[in-house]
Amino acid sequence: MRVQVPPLAYSLKVIAALLGLLIFSSQPVQGPRVVSLSPAVTEIIYAIGRGDLLVGNTIYCDYPEEAKRVRKVGDLISPKIELIKSLEPDLVFLTLPLQRHVREELSALGIETVDVSPESISGIYEAIKKVGRLLGAEARAESLVAELKSAVDSLSSTRSKWRPRCYLELSPDPPYTAGGSSFVNELLEVAGGVNIFSDVKKSYFVVSMESVVKRNPEVIILIYEGASRDAVIGRLGFEKVEAVKRGWIITGLDPDVITRPGPRFVEGIRALREAIESLGSNRRSQP
Repeated sequence: MRVQVPPLAYSLKVIAALLGLLIFSSQPVQGPRVVSLSPAVTEIIYAIGRGDLLVGNTIYCDYPEEAKRVRKVGDLISPKIELIKSLEPDLVFLTLPLQRHVREELSALGIETVDVSPESISGIYEAIKKVGRLLGAEARAESLVAELKSAVDSLSSTRSKWRPRCYLELSPDPPYTAGGSSFVNELLEVAGGVNIFSDVKKSYFVVSMESVVKRNPEVIILIYEGASRDAVIGRLGFEKVEAVKRGWIITGLDPDVITRPGPRFVEGIRALREAIESLGSNRRSQP
């Protein structure tokens, strides 16, 4: 009887499987080598399926989990220029005007930079499509934008009629808030709140506690780690504020999904809505 010997490639696969090994293809990655100096852009890159192109990012680029394993090139303000150069990137994504000095240094070295600085929900959509075009993932970017638009439309159409006046605090020292030109202001509007500083045509700015007391918010939302309700209650003059009288001070939100202009902003809207509506459901029982 003639014994048929299996092909060598087949035998190697069987042996590899028996030994618990994996044989990987050594196909080169298709696309530009990329460094991201923006946590929001890093999230966009992974959301459109091009995380394989990242050769460097910042210490603040911590989502998704894979982003933590990428080579860290420093922080947002003072990244290590020589390290970035050594990674031989084709593109470096950054944010203006915050990183203008970084762009100048990289440009002097002949390294191409791309500004991605969305300041609105529509700006986030455009940022996603821009990154998609540059990284060869246009179809996925368009699909992601469509998904996000659908989610925002659904949230907008189901917004409660109760629209409480809210003070958003992004940092306590100095107290930093969002103005009417910020995408965080838009997120709050879709969530169902009204920013007491929406008339200030700035993105973000330091605010005086006197002005907060004067505008008398119904809800105070603290969007930073370690936020303390007691610290806010104890501020001079805050005993007069409606939010303090009612105890309507919101903490425990994830700052990243609210303050990063990336693909998780819809999660931020949902978190804000849930927090605000949890107060609204009890407001009739309040004196």
